[in-house]
Amino acid sequence: MSALLLRGVNELDDRETAYWVLLYMALRFLKNNLSPHHLYQTVFGLFDQSIEGDDGRVFGGDMKASHLKHADRFEVFHFDIPQLVDMFNELANGLSARYLSPPSESDLELHRLVIKGEDPQLINATPAGKYYAAHQYSSDKMWFMKTLRKHAEKIPLPSPQTSPSNGSKRTYDYYHNYTINNPARGRGVASERHYQSAIYSSRLDGLAGLLLPSPMSSLKRGVDDESDDGGERKRMKNTS
Repeated sequence: MSALLLRGVNELDDRETAYWVLLYMALRFLKNNLSPHHLYQTVFGLFDQSIEGDDGRVFGGDMKASHLKHADRFEVFHFDIPQLVDMFNELANGLSARYLSPPSESDLELHRLVIKGEDPQLINATPAGKYYAAHQYSSDKMWFMKTLRKHAEKIPLPSPQTSPSNGSKRTYDYYHNYTINNPARGRGVASERHYQSAIYSSRLDGLAGLLLPSPMSSLKRGVDDESDDGGERKRMKNTS
């Protein structure tokens, strides 16, 4: 959900909501430089709940707000596809306009001095430059879609060799502190990789609000419950 929508539920903000959906899907299913543990912590921080108290103070959601406001948002984690990082950066820069404070007099003075040097990188690096650059997007209502299409033409299609090997199947017997209590340790490389793949999926699927039960997982749980009871479960008669 958009950080702005958390403050006013009556506002329409499909563009930023679409950004967070795209970022979650990319973190969830595309290769990146994060270990399973750090990936879970990153996703949990980015999608943390933000609650406004009676006194007007907002609790939670700090990582989400700072992600949009700071240009070094992808210094901590990045994807194996450089063009994908460029796309997310451009989208985030456009969405950051609503969270940036208007430049002060000192910011404007610095901006005027930098303009005399005619260095585009320095101009956009000043607080006033960031503010003006971010607000350029608001003049075009189709900028979000145009940005997606522009970068889609540059991003190569993944091959089977570069696609992630882990699936999205949920496992029910994962361990919370898997780095310490790893049942696959010492059983060979194949067991270790299978276990890490299961942890990767189950930890992310288990995030509050992100788990969608599937018919297969429900069926598996029902079979396991019957076997645990030591016999076949009695069928209830349909009274309708």
